[in-house]
Amino acid sequence: MHISYLADARSPIARNWISYFAASGKHRVTVISSYPCAADAIPGARVIEFPFALSSLSRSPMNGNAGHESNFLNRILAEFRSGRLLEPSNRLRSWIAPMDIERKTRAMTALIHDLKPDLVHAMRLPFEGFLAAAAVKTVPLLISIWGNDFTLFADRSRRLGELADAALLRADGLHCDCRRDLKAAFARGFSQTKPWRVLPGNGGIQTDEYFKAKPDPDLLREFGIPEGVPLIVNPRGFRVYIRNDNFFRAIPLVLKEFPRAFFVATGMAGNPVAERWIRHTHVKNSIVFCLSSTESSWQLCLRPVRSRFRLVPMMELRTLCSRPWRADASRLWET
Repeated sequence: MHISYLADARSPIARNWISYFAASGKHRVTVISSYPCAADAIPGARVIEFPFALSSLSRSPMNGNAGHESNFLNRILAEFRSGRLLEPSNRLRSWIAPMDIERKTRAMTALIHDLKPDLVHAMRLPFEGFLAAAAVKTVPLLISIWGNDFTLFADRSRRLGELADAALLRADGLHCDCRRDLKAAFARGFSQTKPWRVLPGNGGIQTDEYFKAKPDPDLLREFGIPEGVPLIVNPRGFRVYIRNDNFFRAIPLVLKEFPRAFFVATGMAGNPVAERWIRHTHVKNSIVFCLSSTESSWQLCLRPVRSRFRLVPMMELRTLCSRPWRADASRLWET
């Protein structure tokens, strides 16, 4: 089977899901990436860049990093993605994205026609699902949805809501990671007679990556982390809905009770917003920033933390770190 994914190929969730099928050898896999990315972002898959809805402005890693070669333009873009200009940029994107989707629909239809896939899988509703619903005419279309697709995007404006409803009507199949989102999709028009599944959105947990081990002293030295300290990892980076202001404000309070605690924040290296918070909270000596795309940062999160701390459910973390009016307690009951 030839599967074409319309996804952000930089996303660890998308890569984890797609990599399973690309590595199986049973399927031909093409990834149409909605964001600029490396051609080898997903081994075994052909990756085609197709940026739209202002995503072409992003030439840095996810989460708003300014990158190693930080310059004035990169810092301004980081402010748009995660700083003082975040809200205006969100409003601007909500207005421009629908128009850009209309403008890119014909090109996407032609690309799908040339690729001739057996199945198209849009891995989130905004904005990949919106474009796929408009462009995919005859090929079966599967759409993955998340709670924020509705509460953070579809409800932001009438036009985005209309695009969400149209995509759910067009979809031939639906994937979500909790039943709360399935109920919301049914309420917005997805037919209950069509195929649907509730599955872990990141492709599940790869248990072979979880192991008991002592902290790696070489890795700790690489990141400048003292040995034997309580290590606290923030793996979320910058997202529209994550309250990193609360995270940074909490650090001095934690240090007051646990002076030896040390913080690691992935996806924040080179981000001017994160650097500003460090200056304001005076915790420079108790935190290190990592690029989420580096191998070492993932090893850092996996090796020391797994052996010494319990895992907290991701939805619990999201609820604690999300905007209060976005969090939905019903999602916490999912098991």
